[in-house]
Amino acid sequence: MVELLANDSSIPDIGAEDVLIGEAAIRLGAKAAATTRLCWNDSRFPSPENDLVTSHWCSPERLRTIDAGFQESPPLRLFVKHPHWQDELVFFENGLFRRSSTSCSGRYIAESENRVVLQWFTWKPELLISEGDEHRVEPLGGKGVPPANKETNAGPAGHNPDTPFNGDNHIVQRVLELKAVFDIHDALETGTCLGETSRWLADNFRRCFTVEVNPETLCQAIRKGTRPNIAFHCANSPEVLRSLAPLISGTSFVYLDAHWNDYWPLLDELQALRLLATPPVIAIHDFKVPNEAALGYDSYRGVDLDFACVASSMDEIYGANNYRYEFNSAARAGGAMRCIAYFFPKQQQQPAE
Repeated sequence: MVELLANDSSIPDIGAEDVLIGEAAIRLGAKAAATTRLCWNDSRFPSPENDLVTSHWCSPERLRTIDAGFQESPPLRLFVKHPHWQDELVFFENGLFRRSSTSCSGRYIAESENRVVLQWFTWKPELLISEGDEHRVEPLGGKGVPPANKETNAGPAGHNPDTPFNGDNHIVQRVLELKAVFDIHDALETGTCLGETSRWLADNFRRCFTVEVNPETLCQAIRKGTRPNIAFHCANSPEVLRSLAPLISGTSFVYLDAHWNDYWPLLDELQALRLLATPPVIAIHDFKVPNEAALGYDSYRGVDLDFACVASSMDEIYGANNYRYEFNSAARAGGAMRCIAYFFPKQQQQPAE
């Protein structure tokens, strides 16, 4: 059967590989059989302690946890008492950990010799406290969360967080104009936060793909409301953008607003956008606009988010001198009064400004 599948030229090069291979195998004579060794989601995953073959919808961090379970001899195993369970926690040298009897896992950060922050992938962080031979897990209570390396050059506070684009209706109008000019159907967003922009994008585009690295924040966004055409991803945004590239046809709208954590993903996101078959329309929020002191923007480790920061990436996405860009201004901004930059391909009919 493997040889038959390998020689079957009718199987598409891209798509849902499990569906494509499964349908092809049945067409070639295989018989389908139900099994508990295949898991459709990430609620269970393979480990040396079970006979599971595969899981699906695993984030890159979960995949690293699975790999560590088979490749590493864990340096530390602790039996811990949690308010809702008791189990062994397995810690790996790459900074990941998991429960021994379930697929619950995450990343750990040592605060001191006897205090470790457990950053679970699927719920809010907790604190592991060791006292002699006893180890217990308690609510974190807001402690231990790594500080951001982002400096905010602030515009005025007091905007409404329950509106898209931080309450800036000028962005709403401009995005709709660009959508019409470039005939855009798909929207991609990094930095879901509470999902207000995600829901607006879903209401105004055929599909919305949105990425949030913080699982707690993403859960809040989903609880606030979703749409049938939103695909939520909890993962590293550049990796998700790379995986989505084969699924996008035509010009797409990409809204880049992922920040606040130790890792600034913007340049890696732009590199991932090179994989799109058609250059997209890109909007970068918190972008430094020249001569607009009233508008806030971002800096990371002393590097301003400005044109010089992204120029070479844009040349790679569009080709040198083959794109246009524009900024907002204090007269064309609202809500949180943050800067934004738009980049789009050159074409005979230029978008009206």
